[in-house]
Amino acid sequence: MNLKLSYIAIETNKFEQWKEFSRVIGYQFETSEDAAFLRMDEKERRILLVKGDSEDYAFCGLEASSEDHFWTLVDELKSEGIEVSQGAPEGTKLRAVEKYVSFIDPAGLTVEICLGSQNSDSEFASPSLPAGFVTGELGMGHIAFAVPNNRESEEFYIRVLGARISDHINTGMAGGTVELSFIHFNPRHHTFAFASAEGIPPEVVKANFSKRINHFMCELPHLSDVLRAQARLKEANYPMALTLGEHPNDRDISFYVVTPSGFALELGAGAIHIDDDTWVPERYDVMSLWGHEFQL
Repeated sequence: MNLKLSYIAIETNKFEQWKEFSRVIGYQFETSEDAAFLRMDEKERRILLVKGDSEDYAFCGLEASSEDHFWTLVDELKSEGIEVSQGAPEGTKLRAVEKYVSFIDPAGLTVEICLGSQNSDSEFASPSLPAGFVTGELGMGHIAFAVPNNRESEEFYIRVLGARISDHINTGMAGGTVELSFIHFNPRHHTFAFASAEGIPPEVVKANFSKRINHFMCELPHLSDVLRAQARLKEANYPMALTLGEHPNDRDISFYVVTPSGFALELGAGAIHIDDDTWVPERYDVMSLWGHEFQL
């Protein structure tokens, strides 16, 4: 029984900036009385923009595969002594799900388990991205978090929610070190990445680790879609966080653009899928095989 990333919520006051940003990329920007949304497929809610001052990650939802799966995960969380809060009716409306619960993980992140994500009444249609995004059973993408202890976060999700380890990267950065854990719940190479840093200069920490979220990633069907999105963003003068490059573990060819809230969005194509029957986790000592040069 697989989980998949159903939605991510960002706390922001920069709704107009996000609206223009989403237009350039190719999302559909929609609003309700209490939030705004960036649609990327048939689902009604994927990227939620909720009002607040942090300009940071607010919460995300992992969708269970069935009613039994949902309640099994709730029981697992409770057996670990984790406080689980039942979602209120207004919350299910905001998220466009049948039901959800929320909890706080060891790194202090609010994470939710949801069931029954709803489709929109209208088809997804984007002039910039006619082929849309790669979602479905892989979920909407992945999230990379800055956490105090990546191994603690990794072990929690494996033990309690049934995640599997994808691989690790341990590498030097600006005179210090960064250790990353990548975990998956379905064939997407990773749904969550957890990064811990030591000995990094303050200016590098500010650029990469000052927020709870380092970036979230959305996958495009073709490399040409990635290159066209990059060209549109450069023409519109959006700053890049990392140039085009290829990761050694998921083999995603991607770039990172700075969002209106100050963290990064990764847009990429070509990431490998994991078959748990044959997958062997590895350890890498570089973040990229080529490219991905820091621009901040």
